Amino acid sequence: MNTKLDQYLLFIPLYVIALWVIVGFVISRMGWHQFAKKYASVTRPLGRSFHCQIVWFGSIFASYRNAVRIVISDAGIYFYPIILFRAFHPPFLVPWDKVVGVIKRKRFFIVSQDLKIRDDAGEIHIGMSESAVLELQRLAFHGKRKNLTVKCGAKRRTLPP
Repeated sequence: MNTKLDQYLLFIPLYVIALWVIVGFVISRMGWHQFAKKYASVTRPLGRSFHCQIVWFGSIFASYRNAVRIVISDAGIYFYPIILFRAFHPPFLVPWDKVVGVIKRKRFFIVSQDLKIRDDAGEIHIGMSESAVLELQRLAFHGKRKNLTVKCGAKRRTLPP
């Protein structure tokens, strides 16, 4: 028998999908869209892909936890979302000259390394794994960038090329 409850249950999946699309669109406009518009990239560059624990654009409201991957390449840093977040999130490639530096932070007993990118489109902060930082050092510090600042708490040092 068809009851009103059965009819409403049919709309739950549609409601969830619509909510997912709306939230994805709104979050993309808080930072991702500006970078994707300015640094659009049609093809993925050669290089190893790394999972990012967290990526945020300017404010914590535009953060992506475990939803973004990066490719560190000769051309720069290429951003793309995992498949569930591809709507309204086209990939983009930020050139090396927009990379500010790596910030080492100690949170409780865990040391994390955040890469900071700054441009007139905004700021990007990336929580990076140790392997991603090593790849970044390999490419950035060997001819792609003249120097890259690493901040450790209040200390600041510039790594040589």
